[in-house]
Amino acid sequence: GPRGAAATQACGIGGVSDGPYASLNLASASGDARDRVLENRRRLCEAVGAPHPPAIPRQVLGAEVVALSEIEREADAVVASDRDRTLLTLSADCVLVLLYCPETGVIANVHSSRHGARGEITKKAVSRMGGGRIVAAVGPSIGPCCYEIREDVERVWRGYGDRFLLSQSGRVHLDLWAATRSHLEEAGVREIDEARLCTKCTPGEFYSYRRDGERSGRFGALIWLRSDAR
Repeated sequence: GPRGAAATQACGIGGVSDGPYASLNLASASGDARDRVLENRRRLCEAVGAPHPPAIPRQVLGAEVVALSEIEREADAVVASDRDRTLLTLSADCVLVLLYCPETGVIANVHSSRHGARGEITKKAVSRMGGGRIVAAVGPSIGPCCYEIREDVERVWRGYGDRFLLSQSGRVHLDLWAATRSHLEEAGVREIDEARLCTKCTPGEFYSYRRDGERSGRFGALIWLRSDAR
């Protein structure tokens, strides 16, 4: 990443979990043993040189953004300027967006679900960062190839902007990649690195709720300011 910040996108490989959670599952909410999840988080931080333990927002598939000092509140994005504190978000299809302003030394980690994207959580996070030139990294998530949606969801998005909807074989799909990029650009972000990798299409690498169901594990994205950051 840019000078002063470091970031990484974790897949589901290299941990101690087994069964449906094999192997680097970073969340216990779907039923994995907590000690294994904590060991996976420790291994991940150690492997990439990230400060441990990571700070994880209480994700609720919403559009709230909080500061690191408010991490106990329910939110799906966290903004910080603290040195040597790792921000970690978790996903099994949702878009994870990492943001950094090299001018101000502010970082953000965003978990953007379908509801979060509709609530423009990424734009809110950029605004909360307070301005400056911001760079963004958009991780793997469910792609427009696989994200078929129900009629009620389609109605919500038609009312919001049908440019993010597309038709495949008579079915309507939602393009969260396009929505995320659009929201970043609307917020003034010009430097955007996109994985454009579908989690449902990559079994063995990424967890996918759409593919694996309730007992799906969670992968993650991390960002932190190094202590030598300016």
